[in-house]
Amino acid sequence: MKVIPGSAPASGLVGMTAARVYTAQPQPLPSGLWQVLTFEGQAFDSRAFHDPHASPGQLTVPAGAGGLYQIGGFASFVGDPAGRRLLAVLVNDEPVAYASAAGMPNGATAHVNASTVTLLSDGDRVALAALQDSGFPLTLNAPGDSPGAALWLARLPG
Repeated sequence: MKVIPGSAPASGLVGMTAARVYTAQPQPLPSGLWQVLTFEGQAFDSRAFHDPHASPGQLTVPAGAGGLYQIGGFASFVGDPAGRRLLAVLVNDEPVAYASAAGMPNGATAHVNASTVTLLSDGDRVALAALQDSGFPLTLNAPGDSPGAALWLARLPG
């Protein structure tokens, strides 16, 4: 799936509590180590969940915005046939959802998506971590994939 970053129309966010951040910059991933991804772009952010300067790798639930949320993320990995590609959605540094894909042929792209529904409290931190175990460094954000990774959350009504 190719996702094109953009701005949601302001009228589409009225009454919503949601954010979506993304990166279009390649991020090197060492083999065998989990790495929290960082995000420099914002498609939308209705309540200042994301501070790209102080906390580029997380969304923080602002005061008064706790509730039931759908949260998720995706990442695009440069293809290599060796190893696996793993993604974890984290809440307060603990995994709440995982997804994985096998290695892909050179020149192909491994897309991994993870999502869940969970209760978030004021001040909770949501992040996205990636791991690849090919045996050598790989890059997140395959050429031509923009964004290479995204993280989002949306409070469900009720």
